[in-house]
Formats: sequence, C-alpha cells, structure tokens
Amino acid sequence: IVPASLKSRLRGLQTHKTRIETATPGSRVAANLVGVNTNQLQRGDVLAKPGWLTPTTMLTVKLRLVSYLQRPLRHSVMVSFHTGAAETMAKVRLLESDELRPGQSTWAQLLLDRPVAVVKGDHFIIRSPMETLGGGKIVDSHARRLRRFRPDIMENLKAREEGTAEEVIMALLEARQPLELSALLSQSNLPNSATRSALESLTQQERVIRLGEGGQSLLMTVTGWERLKQKITAILEDYHRRFPARPGMPKVELSSRLKMETYSAAALRKLAEQGVTIEDGAVVRLPAHRIQLSQAQQAKVDAFLRSLRQNPYAPPSNLIPEPDLLNLLIEQRQVVKVSDDVVFAASTYDEMVEKVTSHLKAHGKVTLAEVRDLFHTSRKYAQAFLEYLDGKKITRRVGDERVLY
Repeated sequence: IVPASLKSRLRGLQTHKTRIETATPGSRVAANLVGVNTNQLQRGDVLAKPGWLTPTTMLTVKLRLVSYLQRPLRHSVMVSFHTGAAETMAKVRLLESDELRPGQSTWAQLLLDRPVAVVKGDHFIIRSPMETLGGGKIVDSHARRLRRFRPDIMENLKAREEGTAEEVIMALLEARQPLELSALLSQSNLPNSATRSALESLTQQERVIRLGEGGQSLLMTVTGWERLKQKITAILEDYHRRFPARPGMPKVELSSRLKMETYSAAALRKLAEQGVTIEDGAVVRLPAHRIQLSQAQQAKVDAFLRSLRQNPYAPPSNLIPEPDLLNLLIEQRQVVKVSDDVVFAASTYDEMVEKVTSHLKAHGKVTLAEVRDLFHTSRKYAQAFLEYLDGKKITRRVGDERVLY
C-alpha cells in the first residue's frame, strides 16, 4: 500500500457486492485486505505489487493552462496538486520560461510537499484556492532536478513522452546513466517485457553497454561508456605521471575513484577486453605505460644491487631504496624482501633456500645457529631468513629447531 508503506494480502475483490477475480480499469472495486485497519489508510493510497511502485516527491510533466484564466502562471508558484484520489501542495518549476500564459503548454517540474504514488502517463490537475489552473500528463515520475532553458533537455523529454520503447530507454539513460536494470525497469514506466525486449535490441546494436549479468547489471549508453573510458584514462595518465616507477595503479584504488561499487570490477574487465587498459595482477595500467627511472633513481638501484653482490648473506640495510624502487625490484624478482630491513638478491635467496632444504632432507632439522654458520652471517640475517621461510611454509618451527613444512 503506497505511499503508506504497508504490506497486506488481498483476500478478495467485490464490485457492487458481487465477488470478482479481476478488476478492470474504471471499475468501482472493494478490496478485502488482511491485517490492515481502515484508520491506517488515507485518501490517495494505492495498491500495488510489492516493489513495483515507489513513492515520489518530484515529477517532470507536460503542463497546459486552461484558456479562460485571467493571468499567467509564474515560475516557482505554489499550487495544489491532484492525481487520482491524491492531493498535496506543490511548487511549479517552469523549464522553458518564467511564466506560462493561459492556453499554453510547457515542460515543468512539480516539487511535492509529500510523497504520492504515480507512474508515467498518469494525468494530474493543479489548482489555486479559487480555481482550476490547468493539468497535464506525468512524463517522469521520479525526476531529478533539471536545468532550465536547455533545448537538449526538452528534446530528451519529448523523446520520453512520445518515443518508442527504445527511444524512451535511450532518453532515460542519457538523463540518468548509469542505471541498474531494476531502476530502469521501474523508471521507464513501460511494461517489463517491452523494456527487456527493447534493451536486448539496444545491447545487440551496441547502443547500450551492459556491465554485470542478469538482474544485477548496470546500463549506460555508448556515449556514457566513452565518458567513463575517458575518465579512467585520465586517472591512469595522472597516476603514471606522478609515479613513473610503479608498474600501475592498484585496482582497489582505481575502483574507489570510480565510485561504482560492485560494478567497478566489471567495468575494468571490459576496459581490458577492449584494450583500453592492461591488468597486471593487482594493478591496472595504460598499454603505453613503461616504467621510467630518473638518473638519480637508477643510481640508487645500481648501488643497492652492487651492495647485495658484495655482501650476499649480510646485505646492508642503509642502501635499501624507497618503497617504489624496492617494490619494482621485488616485482622484477631481482630481490627478495624477508623483513623490513633485510633484503637479499633473488639469486642469493634461492641459493640459501636450496642449501637449507638440502640440510633438512639430510638431517631432518636445523637450528638458527646452524643456519648462521652455514652462510657465515650474523644471527639477525639468519633469524629474518628462517622466519620468512616459516611464513612461506617452507619450514616449520618446533621448539628451537626448524623442520620441513
């Protein structure tokens, strides 16, 4: 029961005290509702299938004034609004002019004082305290505030008023995209079957882009998709410019910037399929992006790698480069970071793993001291190395000893 937000079950229908199974338009009908008292209902409430009809407080309409009025209707005037049995006060926003003269028609928006239950195509009347002013037809039952004096907006509204199902869907998406499928079905005010059929045709024509599957899908026009691609490209270009040493932007960060919630992953997949972006594990980059190090950065990397070759089992921590450079070396598998201040060359790490696992296979166990002596290093490096192996499930600590995992 809308807009009262009550739920009930329909026990039966009657017309003129005769039980019926179906009530047709224009009938005078009595409905027997379970679990609802008459004092909970008010004039203007509407019965609907659950989830189909949503109350609204803003309408876009085609408004016509009656011809016998003595004066024009001005922008932002307050009137009483009537549709079906519902009545409420409303503010009139004229979209094409500052006043509407008697007998003329215009596009307008009505801002209602309280929610009403209406759909596209419903008729309405507006009144002053003294007389009927005019009326018309609802074109958008869940409107957003529109900018005034915009010819493109008027054309969009005309398409939604008079167009085919495909034209209505395209106009609705252009005005509100992106839209979830459920919202499109509700706001198009077309039969669901007609909306789905038209949407399938538009998708096949590649005029509408669909992200996600089934009922959980997001829809936008090709123009909307192009704008999204441009936005993502600009975000990535800026990121690559600011962080040239990074392989790409983390997907999580990019998804957060897009503000598309559960549909971000689908959007990024489609971009990758179209070759607009490239996904490398947990990061996204533009195809043209190449890691570029400055002379100073390259010098730091060279000095660090040289120090690892000179002290393979006791690498100095004071030459570890900043996170971007270190992560780059890790991703290129030139180094392995076993703790915050211990980083081995990858070749050295592989050699150490091989020697420790061989020792374990031969003797069944190894102590920290034995690992220290095996590589002629200090306790600090041996401990960091073994704890890293534990974390990688290569070894397992049992008391003061390690065994193969």
